[in-house]
Amino acid sequence: MLDEVKKYIARMPFHPFVINIGDGLSRPVPSLDHILVGRYIAVLDSEGLIEIVSPQHISSVALRAEHYEA
Repeated sequence: MLDEVKKYIARMPFHPFVINIGDGLSRPVPSLDHILVGRYIAVLDSEGLIEIVSPQHISSVALRAEHYEA
């Protein structure tokens, strides 16, 4: 899943996306300023807290619903 996250980051223009975690929660990525990818993924939330996510715990990555074309 790390490669999948990298694909979403590399898209130009950038589109906000969501990282879905195996615990049933999701981590929104509204801009490139909210994510850092290395061996692990760091996601900055709306309160300014950083969550470290292991790529092994990612169940899926998807565009945020408002960015789907009708």
